[in-house]
Amino acid sequence: MKARLMAKITAPLFALALCLGLSTPPSAHAQDATLGEIKTFAFNFCPNITAAANGQKLTVVHNTALFTVLGTSFGGNGTTNFDLPNLAGRAMIGKTDTTKLGDKAGASLTTLDLSHIPLGLGPRAAARDGGATPGTGLVALGPSEAVVTMPPYLAMTQCITTNGLYPTMH
Repeated sequence: MKARLMAKITAPLFALALCLGLSTPPSAHAQDATLGEIKTFAFNFCPNITAAANGQKLTVVHNTALFTVLGTSFGGNGTTNFDLPNLAGRAMIGKTDTTKLGDKAGASLTTLDLSHIPLGLGPRAAARDGGATPGTGLVALGPSEAVVTMPPYLAMTQCITTNGLYPTMH
């Protein structure tokens, strides 16, 4: 019932957008999209011909073309399944000589211990022999706790094209 109502509302709006040149028919998107291409959207779903880039496992037999592009760079056993890239809560970086396709690193939180905390001068240094660095009068400031290490961010929907033009090298 809800789907029919949405179709009745969205179909005329889509037709108007087509007439005004504000949108293109769904088939045109597949013609322009490259298989395995990552796209970012400012809405909370992945449109046709794409899937969420959230690490989900796909079967090789039902996604052969996409498998030939991605392989097991992002996980999977390579015979019956493979994984899509998982961009949930992650930023992308370009691959280099030292980072290969699919490498993951980093953390959003880091726990600091006394070796990470800067030393400071303080009156407690003279009174505490266990916390002071010998002969300096310096003590560690602050307890061990997790600190946020993520830079400022904006959450968006990351999707990967699952049906499109097969990529060619030039």
